[in-house]
Amino acid sequence: MAQEAIMSTMSTRSTIDTISLRAVGSPHTQSTAPQNIAYEIDDQEKQATLTRCSCTWKGDAPPTPDHECTQSAQAHLNHGYRIATGPVSGLPVVRYRSNGAEEEHEIAFAPGYGCQVMEETWTTYNSIGLPTSYFHLLIRSYIPGEPHRELFSPPVGYAVHESPLYR
Repeated sequence: MAQEAIMSTMSTRSTIDTISLRAVGSPHTQSTAPQNIAYEIDDQEKQATLTRCSCTWKGDAPPTPDHECTQSAQAHLNHGYRIATGPVSGLPVVRYRSNGAEEEHEIAFAPGYGCQVMEETWTTYNSIGLPTSYFHLLIRSYIPGEPHRELFSPPVGYAVHESPLYR
């Protein structure tokens, strides 16, 4: 099943405000941290269920950005090394890779945007070298700054029901 990740940042320091994961053709969830609500959206039924939650996004403070994103690479990769520069979604990036006996991990950071991760691939291998999993994240469009709140509301015309559950 195909998956699509939509991430928006409140600032260029990689603070994730909202993540929406959509399994194409099935229900998906949108969580918005400041209001502590989440919508479970059913596109087939054109319905949204609002759930109040204690959902917060916490994490370690990001490394201080530098022009080569070296500190970000060290924080994300085990023994990572710089391999290339180039564009992702029209933004200049610096690519880093780490290789281990059982995994390959590559990340493209955007130095001009606080070393935001713009692309990431991760492949794991079994003991005889065959791939066992593959992960690929690609930011196709990036607009720095606070997102428009209407992007994280149920689509116009969807029926909204509030769930009695609190998560």
